Amino acid sequence: MASLSTVGDARGINVGFTVHDRQEALMSATKSSDQDIYPIGAVVGSSGSGKTQSLAYSAYQYSLEGRPVIVIDPKKGSDLSAAFGDACVTYSLDSFAGSSGGLGGSGGTGVCDPLRFSKTPADGINTAVSVLHDVNVWPHGSRQNLEADLQAALKYGVAHGAKAIGTALQIAKADGEASAELADPILRQSRTDPMFGAIVGLDDKGKVLSASEGITYIRVGNANLELPPMGVDQASLGLTQRISAALIRMLVFGSAEALRDRRGVLMTRPRLERRRGARSRRARPADSLCGWGEE
Repeated sequence: MASLSTVGDARGINVGFTVHDRQEALMSATKSSDQDIYPIGAVVGSSGSGKTQSLAYSAYQYSLEGRPVIVIDPKKGSDLSAAFGDACVTYSLDSFAGSSGGLGGSGGTGVCDPLRFSKTPADGINTAVSVLHDVNVWPHGSRQNLEADLQAALKYGVAHGAKAIGTALQIAKADGEASAELADPILRQSRTDPMFGAIVGLDDKGKVLSASEGITYIRVGNANLELPPMGVDQASLGLTQRISAALIRMLVFGSAEALRDRRGVLMTRPRLERRRGARSRRARPADSLCGWGEE
């Protein structure tokens, strides 16, 4: 009937009903790519308003459409795996970057290394330079002077067969294409810090972030993830906060790469990566990026 209200897309998952005449509101997973518009949606609300239930139900519906779905949950101790059912494969950041067991080991695992998950070497190098520039493990005042050298060193290492940031720097350093001042702080931090080691791989082989069919659920677990408050100047953050933010950023970028050309959906919970500039926008998004957060 012409008098009935219309909300949402023509097809997709159910996200609710109109207030007065109870017409279904739908959200498409592919309208953004089909019509070349930004693939971002958000659900906002105060605590207890039902955002988590909405996220779980939406992910489940998208999986029933036969789409790969990745859900990143940065809330410490949260576990939604039971809500997603049997179609869910769950990974914990404890095993991605923990100090023992699982995928973690002692460091340098490179599960979220952009040289591993990026579709092209150029994309991987650009993303690696951006994230290492943001984390900044070099002595004070050295970052700006080393950025061009870092890009050249990574490019040299990749051209000589490296598949991870750490191995690319090791090759470049051994061949005189990277200075100790440039490479050593990165390699040392990767060996000693499992969180940073998840970003900077020290071996070309090993696990890499990927999306299974159905729902892939990535939870923080009990990992020591210290995310900075929203809107805080990057320069004022401590090293642990910079690494935590970088790891979440690489989880988002890596997930988007895993879903590329698969018409999938990437879903997140509060306090995730905000795109902050040209360098941060190099990774192509999934067909849909949906966020559930506090108002």
